[in-house]
Amino acid sequence: MNKALAPYKPLLEDLKRAHGNGRLAHGYIFFGEDAAGRRAAAEALAAFLEHGTFTAEGVLSERLLVGPDAEGTIGIDAVRRAQEFLWQTPQASSRRLVVFDAAEEFSDQAEHALLKITEEPPAHGLIIIQAHDPGILLPTIQSRFQKLHFGKGEAFVALPKGAEAYAKKFLETAPRGRSQMIRELLDDDSVLLAPDKDARVRLLLSALMRELRVNAKKNAPLLRLVLQKYALLGQYNVNKRLQLEVINQAL
Repeated sequence: MNKALAPYKPLLEDLKRAHGNGRLAHGYIFFGEDAAGRRAAAEALAAFLEHGTFTAEGVLSERLLVGPDAEGTIGIDAVRRAQEFLWQTPQASSRRLVVFDAAEEFSDQAEHALLKITEEPPAHGLIIIQAHDPGILLPTIQSRFQKLHFGKGEAFVALPKGAEAYAKKFLETAPRGRSQMIRELLDDDSVLLAPDKDARVRLLLSALMRELRVNAKKNAPLLRLVLQKYALLGQYNVNKRLQLEVINQAL
């Protein structure tokens, strides 16, 4: 079994039993900071539904993976394609499964289109939404999906003191100063004692999330934005400076 799945073997067995008992839900939100575990579990469930085993290899003809487009957005056209896919009769599985890979990137129109699907879901359809924070979704969507939590993962590993101090300074500094800190973070290998640019960005965002969670209710919009950028920067080849500046301007 995929190493990323090891902590979630009991969860997969529960889904297997639910399928056997005819109690598999029409939709799940896989949420939490363990993005690798979430994705691996979605693929494992798709493999089980189509091939009868969580570790099956080969093409999954009854699973559609929907991710952001070139502009980093999941738009209404993508949701419409997913709807068309779901309403087709499955040939190799009991369910047709659509996996939305980044709930943070739904456009408003796409999210409302998804809501319409959930109001009258096809009997042989199954939707999985991947999200760091399910709170970014419309409450009406959240209420129609079962939520499954995936660990604490990479965003909550023990952070070096330097990262926590850097995050506190970042939050306390004026916008122009934060821009300078962003340039240093991306260009100076000595910052945060992490020679890899991606590692330095992850450390900063993880430390920012930890600081913002101290007052999660007050900082909810900022926390969701940082979670969104954390997911985006971890999955796609995007301009890191630009994404960090979005956070800077929101503070």
